[in-house]
Amino acid sequence: MRAPFDVERLPAPGIETELVTGISGPHAARPGVDFPGVGCGLAILREGRLLMARRLKAPEAGHWTIVGGKVDHGEVSLEAARREAEEESGLSIGSVEFLCLSEQIIPADRQHWISLIYVTQDSTGEPWLTEPDKISDIGWFPLDGLPAPLSVFARDAVTALQVRSEPPASDLDTLRTLEEALHQPALRAAPKAVSKLLAADFIEIGSSGTVYGRDEIITALAEEAARGTYRAAQASDYRLIDLGAGLAQLVYRTTGSDPAQERPQCRWRSSIWAWIDGRWQMRFHQATVV
Repeated sequence: MRAPFDVERLPAPGIETELVTGISGPHAARPGVDFPGVGCGLAILREGRLLMARRLKAPEAGHWTIVGGKVDHGEVSLEAARREAEEESGLSIGSVEFLCLSEQIIPADRQHWISLIYVTQDSTGEPWLTEPDKISDIGWFPLDGLPAPLSVFARDAVTALQVRSEPPASDLDTLRTLEEALHQPALRAAPKAVSKLLAADFIEIGSSGTVYGRDEIITALAEEAARGTYRAAQASDYRLIDLGAGLAQLVYRTTGSDPAQERPQCRWRSSIWAWIDGRWQMRFHQATVV
């Protein structure tokens, strides 16, 4: 029972096997079939849509799932999820964080997997069928309009995403902190940091009445910070108005120096914050000179 044994990897259709040689003779030990296998997955989100792929092979052939696969011996599961995602989708994956643990016991396919599932909103490129022998279709789907049937793997990931995306109660302290972060020169000078606080459909109506889009504001803030002409305004008289689940309006007053004016200007400001993709993002801002 304590005799040493050798392990040799053998190719097999659909499932990678290991040949274990011991005192009782060789036999094929297949992860997920002869013993629980360790898997990984990556839920890739983009603008509220989830990347889904339709499987051609067991387990759960014909089902829609998130991208993922087997964790190799000695491989960190997070890196395995990134590798599998890039191999299956053709996307380049950036930052990744843990989402949930999924256990799939599928009697019809005699499969048992324990998978670590991760999530990312940081991907570039467009998905394509890089592995047509394993996947028949791939594409983006809204979370409230996912294709069917879903694999066990995908259902666990979607459940975790839904829990994660449930909006918390609007909180004055939280939204005030986010609002005032946008007043700070250091943050305004960092386009990537600003973009995380502004929703994709963000618009602003300035005190002059001009309407600005998200990209215009991000560029303008960075240029203003680079010139060194911006000074953070003093904010006061905050009021929070709850507009429903995941939506809130923040009204407040600012006083600050304007290089074009001889005296400080006061403005009433109104911002609408929405809970999008698991975080608060500003969708609208308006400033009115007092």
